[in-house]
Amino acid sequence: MGGSAIGFGTDIGGSIRIPAMCNRLYGFKPSVGRVPFGGQRMTGLDGMSRAGVQAVAGPLARRMEDIEVVMKELAPKASLYGEDCLPWNAAQKWVGASLASDPNAARHKHPGSGPNGEFVIGILRSDGNCQLLPPIRNLMDELSTLLKANGKNLNIKVVDLPTPKAWTRSQSVMSKLMGIDGGAEMSKMLLATDEPLVPWMSTRFKHGGKSQPLERVAEIQAQRSQLEREMIRDVWKVTTDDKGRKRRTVDAILCPLASHPVPEIERYNAVGYTSSWVLFDYPAGSVPVRPVKEEDLELGKPLDEKLKMLGSWDEKSRELWDESMTDRRVYLGSVLSVQCVTARLEDEKLAYVMSLVDRVVRDGIQKGKEAKL
Repeated sequence: MGGSAIGFGTDIGGSIRIPAMCNRLYGFKPSVGRVPFGGQRMTGLDGMSRAGVQAVAGPLARRMEDIEVVMKELAPKASLYGEDCLPWNAAQKWVGASLASDPNAARHKHPGSGPNGEFVIGILRSDGNCQLLPPIRNLMDELSTLLKANGKNLNIKVVDLPTPKAWTRSQSVMSKLMGIDGGAEMSKMLLATDEPLVPWMSTRFKHGGKSQPLERVAEIQAQRSQLEREMIRDVWKVTTDDKGRKRRTVDAILCPLASHPVPEIERYNAVGYTSSWVLFDYPAGSVPVRPVKEEDLELGKPLDEKLKMLGSWDEKSRELWDESMTDRRVYLGSVLSVQCVTARLEDEKLAYVMSLVDRVVRDGIQKGKEAKL
């Protein structure tokens, strides 16, 4: 009924952003230390998350402005209430809401890393593990075109980014860190209550796992650190322009939340597009864009055979498009959402880019309606 303006979820693999994607909501996964999380009961031993990957809490809402109100109030004061939170830098400002609610948004300028202060948005189209199915490919193409068309008015620049090798490898490392206790504590809880696993988990979780030794945990964390360094080098690298100014290559990333549209229950595929940003502790959010249209379904047309099969996750993703296994009409009318990502602890910048994308999308929809009148 829409009675709740805001809700909170937790996210370690995508559990804020994926429900938001499936339900036409905005979801905001902050960096660790922005929203109090300590003291919550986990599925592992208390304190185990600090040895592996830390989950975070964050808001979900029907409007980006509502997320802005919550985060603008909560993040600067979080360290007063949460032992796991970081002090806020008073110089950081939340500017997203002012853009999203300003009818004269075209005049809003946000300094970025471009040669003339443009806010640079990099488009990542694939994680290197799953090829995009047509509706997601169409969405990314449309957003790129729409943002480029508004580049001058909003002082933004859009660039296409090659898939970072570190991003492709991150899912493997993330899976290792999420399983360092072998699921032993979770297994105890399930066996003690005779609670059955949901079908999606039944093929992914096995009882009888064992905790990894300290040396192995250190080895996996070293792999994580290497990937973090590579991401800084290949995505967020700092360059010196012709005036001697040091600038980042990009200010924010736009990428899919999944390789496929919202599937039937229990058929969701890989979470690499979302869990990887938890591994790197990058803030990331989900913004709804538009529903799946009839033309997105390409009924009767098989997937392009020239698309290289990238592995087992890609194979499973393609099953969600194979008309011998899936009725593509299940996607019709479901929402297509995009994921916005910024560098670690740049949560206020994430709020800005989410609001910017939301505003551009809403303006584009309104202009489309007016053109039909």
